[in-house]
Amino acid sequence: MSFVSKSAANNALSNKFLEEAGIVTFILRYKICRKIVVKEIPDDLSLEEVKKVIEEKNSSIMISNLFRLKRLNRSTRELEDSEAVCLEIRGEKIPDMITMWKAVLPVSPYVQSVRLCFKCGRTGHISKFCDKPEACLNCSGDHRSSKEAPCSLEKKCVNCGGPYSTMDRSCPVFVKHTEIAKVMAYENLPFLEARTSVEKRIGPVNPPPLRSPGDFPRLVRTDPSGRVTMRQQPDLQGEFMSYKAAMDSGFNGSFKKILTGITEMRLTDKDAEQLFERIFKVLEVFKISRSDKLDIINGANKQT
Repeated sequence: MSFVSKSAANNALSNKFLEEAGIVTFILRYKICRKIVVKEIPDDLSLEEVKKVIEEKNSSIMISNLFRLKRLNRSTRELEDSEAVCLEIRGEKIPDMITMWKAVLPVSPYVQSVRLCFKCGRTGHISKFCDKPEACLNCSGDHRSSKEAPCSLEKKCVNCGGPYSTMDRSCPVFVKHTEIAKVMAYENLPFLEARTSVEKRIGPVNPPPLRSPGDFPRLVRTDPSGRVTMRQQPDLQGEFMSYKAAMDSGFNGSFKKILTGITEMRLTDKDAEQLFERIFKVLEVFKISRSDKLDIINGANKQT
């Protein structure tokens, strides 16, 4: 809901009619607070002391929350407190500088780091809240790799399909989300508006979708004899040859892996089952003998 002025918006917060109607009103946090970063604050200084000194020396600043940013210790390879502190201050305006004791410290907007899920590899969330299928961060396959058991397959990014691992910061999807975070911080915009602004400059960068049986063309209806001529459905021949070649190559892995090889995409168990049914419909159209189909089924059952 938008208002013509700040006073009108504030009045809505205490409107009894809205309250009686069960409507909850609040002001979005980015409209009442800004996050800023102040550097060169000694790491042996407690956050309580930092808050007290800043508010005493800068009367216009009210701190609602603060925390120290972390840095990587190159010798121990562990995160530790840095001399940079993030302050959440009241108001939409960012001060040019902050005074602490007799020092004048520069201020910059706090840019939220891009969240990357270590379970599915997608951006925008973390593994704790992920409900998507697990993926390898090296090859984007439907397995998990680790330091103890690294993946040796060809690298492929989950988010853009590029020839590098999902953790690579040169991924255009990661770069786009980094730019969105900067716009949100510097221009004080919500995510959707910031994304629109970035896409106007660099264009949309969409992650490759997971392929499902719905992406495949539907089979045409057959006549009573069950035959479909090549003229009626010319695209089935190429599809048939792909399926037949995959089947003839032998079942060296699980049936799900065979289907994944055909589609070149990760499949869920349900999608694999549906695609399996479709493959046999195509084979039926081209009149593969019953014995051949039984051999295929038996080969699949041995591996599943």
